[in-house]
Amino acid sequence: MKTFFLISFLSLVLHMQAQTVRKLDDLTMGQVDAIINAEMLVNGLPGVNVGLVYNGRVAYTKAFGLASVGVNATTSTKYPIASVSKTITAMMAMRMIADGDLGLNTTIDNYVPFYSGTNITIRHLLCHQSGIGHYADCGSGYNGTFNAISSQFVVQTCSRCMTPPGSGTIYSTFGTTLLGCIIDVVGQSVYNKGYIALYNERIKNVAGLTNLTAESGNSIPGLAQGYNSDGDPVFGSWNDMGWKLPAGGFVSTAHDLAAFGAGVMNYSFLNSTISNNTMWVKQTTSGNPVNMCQSSLSSPYGLGFVVSSSGDDLRISHNGLNDHGYSSFLYLYPPQKAGTVLLTNRYEETSELGVINNNIEGLLLCPSDRDFTSPINWGGNWIYEATNSISASNAITTTNSSFVFDAGTAVILKPGFEALSGSEFRALVEGCGGLIKPY
Repeated sequence: MKTFFLISFLSLVLHMQAQTVRKLDDLTMGQVDAIINAEMLVNGLPGVNVGLVYNGRVAYTKAFGLASVGVNATTSTKYPIASVSKTITAMMAMRMIADGDLGLNTTIDNYVPFYSGTNITIRHLLCHQSGIGHYADCGSGYNGTFNAISSQFVVQTCSRCMTPPGSGTIYSTFGTTLLGCIIDVVGQSVYNKGYIALYNERIKNVAGLTNLTAESGNSIPGLAQGYNSDGDPVFGSWNDMGWKLPAGGFVSTAHDLAAFGAGVMNYSFLNSTISNNTMWVKQTTSGNPVNMCQSSLSSPYGLGFVVSSSGDDLRISHNGLNDHGYSSFLYLYPPQKAGTVLLTNRYEETSELGVINNNIEGLLLCPSDRDFTSPINWGGNWIYEATNSISASNAITTTNSSFVFDAGTAVILKPGFEALSGSEFRALVEGCGGLIKPY
């Protein structure tokens, strides 16, 4: 049985603090900072921006290092998110499927006649089983903003690198770009809205994503300077992202990409049934592909995300590389409604971002101890858990909220812990056992 006690604060008054995205305890935030700083030093990363989702909300954002020579990165610094853009297109496609405007198992020649007789379905595009080639097997894109007809013509230059579709896996930016073109075609027909208008309506505006935007080049205020894998700056104007917008053309701050991740896990864009039972399920292959280029019989993909494990251990993720000098990483834990966003202005550093995420994971899901020492404006209901102890000497500066501290050994309220009149605090001595239990 849990040891449970309830403390109601009815008359304590405190000074209000400015709202910041610092909704983790000071001990955990300090440990996260130390992990990022150490990895940056070892691997020479110019800058890193982090966004953490905890209990279904953006709980921490911070900028490290330099956006460019002599310019510090800030939480407003923007980075191309590269192939993490594919998760946005997947969410949009699955919403159209849920609404009955696209068919998951419908062949794409119903939407783009060039592919008549290929038996490629929307599902195949979502899980990289279409056989449409990748960069080495396709022609060049074009400069400028996204145009669905022009991008469709680019994809048509690709070799069919595997037949039949569904027999193996070939990762393809061009396949996801084609999916975006289909969203545009169907959107124009059904809603009189193309891909970008649908993104704005169904993703951007829903989650309040002012800085997660569709872009085609580097004339963007607040954009970090990119660096190559040798650490040299990548100079020059570029506007070659627009043609592959659905697969690699979005730009974001860490905060907004984290807010997108929170929306995915909170079912803000798509209902829980299709998310849990269809989208976040690893897709199998039928085997026996005829290889024209290359393929793999195994698949790490669900629909739009890399999927690992299942049940309470489910993880969904995607990374990205932009050859103008950027890397991105989105890693989500849907059962715990937690997640990590990492953005850096250096190419070929996704492995380093993965190391950072692996080291942060335990701190995010369930640290051994927590220590709240700074006043935090907690909006909404929060639950904080630790395998050992939680201590707090901070002021709670919000109203209409409940807070649960769940620790394995002790919850220690130090001098300085106080809350506004009407706030509720609950402590349960049990511990989280590695899982956040959303409250």
